[in-house]
Amino acid sequence: MVADTPALLALLARLGARRDVPLAPRTTWRVGGPARFLVQAPSQAPLADLFGLCAETGTTICVLGRGSNVLVPDAGIDGVVVTFPDARSPLALDRDGRIVAGAGVSMARLSAEANAAGLAGLAWCAGIPGSVGGCAVMNAGLVTGGKREMADVVSEVTYVDRTGAVHRHDPVALAYATRRSALQGAGGCVTEVVLHARGRDVPAALIAETRGIIADRRRRQPKLPTAGSTFMTPPGLKPAGFYIEQAGLKGHMRGGARVSEIHANWIENVGGATAADIAGLMQEMIDAVEARFGITLHPEVRRLP
Repeated sequence: MVADTPALLALLARLGARRDVPLAPRTTWRVGGPARFLVQAPSQAPLADLFGLCAETGTTICVLGRGSNVLVPDAGIDGVVVTFPDARSPLALDRDGRIVAGAGVSMARLSAEANAAGLAGLAWCAGIPGSVGGCAVMNAGLVTGGKREMADVVSEVTYVDRTGAVHRHDPVALAYATRRSALQGAGGCVTEVVLHARGRDVPAALIAETRGIIADRRRRQPKLPTAGSTFMTPPGLKPAGFYIEQAGLKGHMRGGARVSEIHANWIENVGGATAADIAGLMQEMIDAVEARFGITLHPEVRRLP
């Protein structure tokens, strides 16, 4: 909900907020309703003011990165949605391997610029269709060809909490685990991430590594709109897709949503899917795996708000 107080409306106007903006085109699943207000994030100070004022007025506020790994409800979000355009997000690299990235920097851009500078350890980032801020929160990573994740390269995260207070967290405070961090579900917003390279290498070799990762992912992944992996790997067990496939759900459909024939842990929008279709299909997958194996799958996908 939005509390239409004069102070909040004035701040939204100052930040150039737009009303009733469709969110489906901003998500990789291509589903979901509009945002009551959409703000393209400015510098940290007014963003902290915005979070603080939303907290004071009871206004819903959430962050939408590059729209991967999220499910926006069909009714949309009756509140404020904050985005971080890649083009407006700063990225600075130095020869010592320190990288300072605004939250909206795409993982593909991070990888490309690190590769060009000869900074190793970030080539794999091109395989993640998200932003640096969102990936730092969820500890995004790849497992094919060896486990690589944000926890390997993050040095510090600057975070605006739900009250507008600004914090800087090191990896210990972030409590990274597989696809998890202490910031998940906290209701705030990452504004900047400091990363470190893992040595140096010849740019051509790093670029070749990235091209190989991208080519491999294209071979293995569905071509229709998806949000990436739907469920996390159960601790100490096989990947979630194994159990979903063994439960006989490959190709299973609910409305316009389908369990991919290529990778059972991915849900495709085959055309006209709704968020309700996807949420319902996710529950069917959870129920089927639990009935067959006694294993409870936990979503990797985050539901907004």
